[in-house]
Amino acid sequence: MKLSPAEKIAIKEMFNNNGSVLDFSDVKFDNFTSECVGVRLKEYYNCSKGKALEKYIDEAEFSKVIILIEELLKYANAHNYFFEIEHSNSVKLCNQVIKRYKASLEHHSDSQLKKEPLIFISHSSKDKKYGNVLRNLLTGLGVKNNQLIYTSHPLHGIPTGENIFEYLRKNIHSNVFMIFLLSDEYFESVACLNEMGAAWVSKSDYLSVFVPKFHFKNPKFIDCVIDKQKMGIDLSDLQCKTRMLDFKNQIKSLFNLSDNEANENFLLDKFMEEVAFIEKMVKSME
Repeated sequence: MKLSPAEKIAIKEMFNNNGSVLDFSDVKFDNFTSECVGVRLKEYYNCSKGKALEKYIDEAEFSKVIILIEELLKYANAHNYFFEIEHSNSVKLCNQVIKRYKASLEHHSDSQLKKEPLIFISHSSKDKKYGNVLRNLLTGLGVKNNQLIYTSHPLHGIPTGENIFEYLRKNIHSNVFMIFLLSDEYFESVACLNEMGAAWVSKSDYLSVFVPKFHFKNPKFIDCVIDKQKMGIDLSDLQCKTRMLDFKNQIKSLFNLSDNEANENFLLDKFMEEVAFIEKMVKSME
């Protein structure tokens, strides 16, 4: 997207008042533009405030120009700055351009979400031994590193510098497939319950996977938002391989993965063997 020549002219005429911009002093204008778009415009272009703004509108990328225009309008409203009558249509035009830009962002975001499904393994860190086995199955089937959020593995964790809850908020969307790795420890974790709540609010599809020795009569499980009538996978059930076959096919369909029966059978057998081994090790330590 970009501004049309007519839109550029209208916006320039509205903000450039014989070299001045709104009621900004030179220093205040540069401080303002630096905060908005990272550039001290008057200092950078070495000209009047109005002319510097015009040059920036001509040269900068569209998204940056929109950010600056929106912030200038907010400033004008907050400081009761009144534009000349002849610029009333230009103010409307600015708001229309901003609205158009934001609508295009939402459309692009929605399209990206539809194209890029995401799996989120919600789990207690105390259950990562089971999560690791599940992760190995998913990546073995062909799920890519950036298509899986599993915070107990460095390739699928929250990016460095991100606030975990903000990152979860941004990534919990309608195309996320949640896997709840449920244990009694899960329901003692505030972080886990927050993830479950976020998934419920966004109406994400999900699968419940119950670790061995999970207490189905746990009051916190009974009271949680998960539909108890929806079939899950109990890893302590000897027949769970049948449900894992259904799960495998669901993942293949979600990510449009190619068929490889020999590999899939190997991965499922290995998954079952590793779960049995973990359960055996847990029992030996009791």
